[in-house]
Amino acid sequence: MLKQSKLFFADIDSACIPFINEMHKNGILIDKEHFKKIEIQLLNKLSKIQIKIDKYCGHHINPASSDQVVAKLNEYNLTSVNSETDQITSADHDTLSGIDSNEFVELVIKYKQIDKLLSTYITKYPALIDENNFLHTEYSQARVETGRLSSARPNLQNIPSGKTEEGKLIRYGFIAEPGFDLLQRDYSAQEIYWTAILSGDPTMLNVLLSGGDIHDNTEMKIFGTCKKHRKPSKMINFGVMYGISKYALHRKFITEGVTQFSQNDCQTFIDEFYNAYPLIRTYIRMIEQFIKRYGYIQNYYGHRRRIPEIKLKSKRSHASALRKAVNYTIQSTSAFQMKLAMSALYDLINSDCLYDILKPRMQVHDELILSCRSSEIEHCNQILVNAFKNACTDFELKFKSEGKAGKRWGTLKTLGD
Repeated sequence: MLKQSKLFFADIDSACIPFINEMHKNGILIDKEHFKKIEIQLLNKLSKIQIKIDKYCGHHINPASSDQVVAKLNEYNLTSVNSETDQITSADHDTLSGIDSNEFVELVIKYKQIDKLLSTYITKYPALIDENNFLHTEYSQARVETGRLSSARPNLQNIPSGKTEEGKLIRYGFIAEPGFDLLQRDYSAQEIYWTAILSGDPTMLNVLLSGGDIHDNTEMKIFGTCKKHRKPSKMINFGVMYGISKYALHRKFITEGVTQFSQNDCQTFIDEFYNAYPLIRTYIRMIEQFIKRYGYIQNYYGHRRRIPEIKLKSKRSHASALRKAVNYTIQSTSAFQMKLAMSALYDLINSDCLYDILKPRMQVHDELILSCRSSEIEHCNQILVNAFKNACTDFELKFKSEGKAGKRWGTLKTLGD
């Protein structure tokens, strides 16, 4: 039987509405000058790339036009490993990235990346701010099947990761108001923790309970090394716990520049992962039996998702349905834990009358971002620590979180708890 909380998801959704309303009302301050400066720089880059593309082709073409790009690709007799036909019919990223090294293709990819950066973020955000330069997104709890918050006008959930250059560039333009600092907190390895808890795997639980690093443990189990194969070990952890196939794991390796392993190697890694953490395989099989019987899956807090594809006879459809179900139980449970942290934080702000000191600003990906008076960072950080800690106290394994603070979202510094 799947583990179940005494808390009900509908009550969790209701409890975090006041916090969500505060985030929408408060918004977050935008540095207009930063975005304007970046806009000018990127437009200059686009102009230079356009000149190179025209020179390569011998005449002007519009790199944003799929028809024109496809025509050129076929004129040059280029093929893509990601195209189902010998002739290229699309100019999307998957198709272009599957073409062997070619100057024209590389220029088009770069042009599209910059063009998307401009239209989706750099020019859009300043156009949507209020008279005081605050950006107010609209949050919804009902648009994403996992129960995660979505946002619209603008969509802040599609901001690239802060580890990418694009993500850093965008985040630098989100700032604290005068006299305040941004305060950010997120859970550390949250999905790994939930995988350990929901599967009940003793090895994974013991590593986490002892304060160990699960990626180090997996690397030692699979590669017999420490810190030498951390990147593939992390990819194995986050892939296999969701039921990834050897083909998908191999593709993921290639995409991330890990090119030394074959598909057979990937199958060996998957088998060794399950040998190291056997109850995770048992948990995946239990989920499979559950959705076959009931036609839906539910997270720890009772929120359900119907997955009718599990009834189809196609092996591909069945495998896809199972991956969706496993993915859902972990990611949806994580999302509801964040909602519990939001409602706990709102209660703490209310009980201590901190309205003018600590202000909810936004929730993006797994990050919760507030602003606090610069003189109260230590106090406010401790409030966040307590809210995140108390969001889920059902288990012996306690969740860890990490906090950061600073004037700009893109330059936050880690805080000690």
